[in-house]
Amino acid sequence: MRRELSGVTAEPEARAYLARERLAGLDAMSEIERPWVDEAIRRHEELDSGAARF
Repeated sequence: MRRELSGVTAEPEARAYLARERLAGLDAMSEIERPWVDEAIRRHEELDSGAARF
């Protein structure tokens, strides 16, 4: 996984592909898992946009 992510950060197309692949697995999630994933996605978007800092 680390190897994929290190190459993805430099290439937006590869990053988008990886995100789509990961999001495709959301359909199989339970009602308990989905809110946690939604929150993780929201926080990641805030970090990417600069609205939040790590």
